Amino acid sequence: TLKETGTHTYIHQSPSVNPPFLVIPREETTIVDFSGERLLIDTNISDPKYYISKSSTIIRGKEGYILDNRTKEAAAIADPSLKSYRNHFFQRFPHYILLEALDQSSTLRFLGETEYEGKQQNVISFVTNDYRQASLYLNSQTNLLSKLDFVYSDAIEGDGLFEIVFEGYRESQKLKIPNGRRIVICGETQVQTQYKK
Repeated sequence: TLKETGTHTYIHQSPSVNPPFLVIPREETTIVDFSGERLLIDTNISDPKYYISKSSTIIRGKEGYILDNRTKEAAAIADPSLKSYRNHFFQRFPHYILLEALDQSSTLRFLGETEYEGKQQNVISFVTNDYRQASLYLNSQTNLLSKLDFVYSDAIEGDGLFEIVFEGYRESQKLKIPNGRRIVICGETQVQTQYKK
């Protein structure tokens, strides 16, 4: 179970074309049972003046639905499988990224060392399951994943980086868990959340 709170910045969907862009609070809970093929995602992105989204995604075996909790409408999911939610897991769980890199071990390449946010990083590239050339930034001191990035084509900004940044780690039941995450697209932070304890 992952509970996160933070903000979503609507860069190309704001009332103004120039900064400051619309920033809306977001809360999300993800509960996943990989062995049982079950998933629940509750999302609440809400600013009464501009935008309200309250939805639930439910997958159980070969059935899946997206529920609009405001209108009480439901829509069947075309591909109700956990594999179809790869991007959701990829952007939230660093171990999921590392397992995918391990799965693609023949494509792993050490690119060298660099500094990111004041800390030395070992940088390793690999080809993701959706055929992107991605770079892993592993903290040289802890060997924990600081961020992953890959080239992204934005319809307005052009080519830039899509970055998934994990904001520090804490220990929970002998495991290292991120304190939160940031999604940065073409240099602009679009999602920033803290993981609840």
